[in-house]
Amino acid sequence: MDTKEKKIRAEIEELKKLDYSLLDETESFMLNGLLNGFISSINKIRVTFYKQVLLGILSGIILGCGYTACIIASNSLPQFLKESGLGNILMGLIFPGCIILITFLGGGLFTSHVVATIPWLKKAVTTKEYLNGIFGVLIGNLLGTLIFVIVFLVGGGLLLKIGSNSSSVSFMDAAYESGIKKLYELSSFVKSNSNNYTSKMIFLSVLYSFGGAILCNIMVSSTLQLTNSTKNHAAVFLLMIFPIFFFVISGYQHGPANTFFFWIIIARNIFNPENSHGTEIILFLFVSLIPTLFGNWVGGSFVIPGILSLVNKKYTNLLFKKERITLLKNKLSNNKNNKHSIN
Repeated sequence: MDTKEKKIRAEIEELKKLDYSLLDETESFMLNGLLNGFISSINKIRVTFYKQVLLGILSGIILGCGYTACIIASNSLPQFLKESGLGNILMGLIFPGCIILITFLGGGLFTSHVVATIPWLKKAVTTKEYLNGIFGVLIGNLLGTLIFVIVFLVGGGLLLKIGSNSSSVSFMDAAYESGIKKLYELSSFVKSNSNNYTSKMIFLSVLYSFGGAILCNIMVSSTLQLTNSTKNHAAVFLLMIFPIFFFVISGYQHGPANTFFFWIIIARNIFNPENSHGTEIILFLFVSLIPTLFGNWVGGSFVIPGILSLVNKKYTNLLFKKERITLLKNKLSNNKNNKHSIN
């Protein structure tokens, strides 16, 4: 037995001496949701990189379907109803279906995976597991929305018109318009093909994306706690609607979902270059998408999980130590397998 293995075994023995019975006494929705939500996030993070990507692809495809439905529905409304804000409300009612489908199908989203940040900081998961998890699922989300956009365009998306013949709009134009709006201060300049925006406008747009993303993932990450607070599937279904509805109608930024618009903007530049100018791809990537992902990470990692962890510190600390035992046992098992393979 080498020194490393001895240390692992010694730590396991120390952790086993603790009394974990407190974790069996949780009865409130808050505690059940918090603890089971952390367990769920840890289990998701421990999935292999290959499976993370596949589950991310599944979710990305669903997000693409959802946003397509939202764009078609909101742009099918008469102009006076659009101006009244009904389009946003309609999107808010449709989009929760994406998250519900992803949850029940077992898909993976970057925005929910980041809930494992506190368990990682508490050493309940390894750095390798954490990075494999969040980047694996993010790559999958990117690929999933790309796959959807490609198949959608091949399936006639380029020809799709929304609305009546007299006031119809191309789906690609409507989706492009929705994506460009996420550039905030820069959107009007992109539409007019102007480069007269200032560094202050860029900074503000980045800030808006980052802040909106934090608020978005406060809502989205809460679904992990909500879905684990009860075993009643009907209740889970209903509980998930509200936070997603809130973030959609408020216009907050969801990184994995926004990758759909990233690919749409690229597709528009390829298939309709006369009405595009290329710079919006770079702007969307660096002004919207990347700040949004960082904001989602902050909002989902530390706000609700952080506050509830502090409030219920005696429970969460025990949980993380219990999960660390599992991690250490896995390390021992992997070490044994490696030794056998060498021999």
